[in-house]
Amino acid sequence: MILAGGASMYVALTVAQIAVVAVALSVMFGAAPRQPLSAVAGLVTGVALMTAMAAATAALCRSVESVMVATLPAVFVLPLVSGVYIPREVLPDALGDALAYAPLSPTVDLIRSGWTGQLSVAEVPVRIVLDAVWASLFAWVAFRRFRWEPRT
Repeated sequence: MILAGGASMYVALTVAQIAVVAVALSVMFGAAPRQPLSAVAGLVTGVALMTAMAAATAALCRSVESVMVATLPAVFVLPLVSGVYIPREVLPDALGDALAYAPLSPTVDLIRSGWTGQLSVAEVPVRIVLDAVWASLFAWVAFRRFRWEPRT
């Protein structure tokens, strides 16, 4: 609860910024979401995943400086392998299929499907569960490894 309280302001700002950008881009390009609930599910699960990943990273590092370095893969590599920069569809089939299970891939798939409608009704819950599994794994690591300093 203490970590959630500290992160709540950043989560609220992030969600507000994403909503403003989504509405602005939808208006600018005339592209209304085809599956808005899929986009919302991607946003919610993505926020949970990234919050849990941040807590796990902080739990595994010994100093603030090492946390800054340890988050670089999450900032640069995860979007790359999850289809943000390069769509997985243009990769070789085996590689694209394997990268569909990367931590950020279900979030990207859900948000993309919000506008394109590419996921079927049966595929959306699968992506939500996969996102929840990753978030649970990172939360478990944070819970097990986080070191609390006693107050003096």
